[in-house]
Amino acid sequence: MGFGFAEIIANALQVLRRICSPQSFDIRRHATTRSAEIRIDDLPVFVSQDDARRGLDRIDDRRPGRIRFEPLTMRRTAKVVTILRVTFEVSERAWVYQHHPDWLIHNAQGKPIPAGWVSRKQDQLYMLDCTNPGAQKYLYQTYSTLAHVWGIRYIKLDFMDDSAIEGYYYRPHTTALEAQRIGLGIIRKAVGDHVMLDKDGSAMLNPVGYVDFGRISQDTGHTFSASREAAPGIAARYYMNRNYFVADPDAFSVSEQTITDQSWHNSRHPLTLDEAKVSIALAAVTGGMYEIGDDLPILGSEPARLALVENQDLIDMARLGRSSNPVDLMSYLPEDEQPSMPCFGKMAP
Repeated sequence: MGFGFAEIIANALQVLRRICSPQSFDIRRHATTRSAEIRIDDLPVFVSQDDARRGLDRIDDRRPGRIRFEPLTMRRTAKVVTILRVTFEVSERAWVYQHHPDWLIHNAQGKPIPAGWVSRKQDQLYMLDCTNPGAQKYLYQTYSTLAHVWGIRYIKLDFMDDSAIEGYYYRPHTTALEAQRIGLGIIRKAVGDHVMLDKDGSAMLNPVGYVDFGRISQDTGHTFSASREAAPGIAARYYMNRNYFVADPDAFSVSEQTITDQSWHNSRHPLTLDEAKVSIALAAVTGGMYEIGDDLPILGSEPARLALVENQDLIDMARLGRSSNPVDLMSYLPEDEQPSMPCFGKMAP
């Protein structure tokens, strides 16, 4: 394909501290089967997903080549090795549930409280009780290993909005929000200050003080409806950027790629160019994280879409790091003396 996308990412990484493609890009698959010009050694960020929802919550149980092998090998080539973890959720297949159900949040009858499913009523989910000494030790050892043994430098704390549930905790009279902050404090202590933590959707202010980055709206995707639905949250929380944490508007998508195998923002038709502009502009105006959510080889083969990512004005906005203030519909400059709103009604004669 002949495009220098690794250089683009490397330059942006120096400015924005994090670029990844969590939506759909599998580095190993494309590096070996789709593009000989995309080499793992060229990429500054390697992203791996670790999912306690599916029973992969105990680091001793990793199969070589799935999780353990990747960070240790990628650490020698990538500048930042990152991992996405489901923070406090535990599925019924998980080691914690099968061996230590007492570590989970309970109801009045002493039973773990069901809190949803992994997917389509399969794999019941429960929540870790972060006030339980055994759960605290487990949490500390897990994240300490991620940071100090595997060399992880960026951890995405996913599904935070699901984990704060009320119930009976090991420590009496503890609220859900208080328990979540206890857990976050343990994680921060385990990884140290050199590891960047990014909270996903959550009770918005609860992680302040423990995380470096924070999601300010809902997940985005490869559809215009995703951008439209995320926009109000991005506008409403502009003031949080670099006051509480660096704003995370989620990844923008600009390519013509479609995603047909997901229930969340399933896309049957590619984004139009105007819709792609909306997606990337929303990310730029936050002044926070600037994340590419496209399949990189596909994006590199679409010059008009790639030009959006290379747009220097947008990159400069992200480099400046200041959120844009939303303006009231009726705001206007004093010299205008009236709102600059067009009149669409029929003019009186």
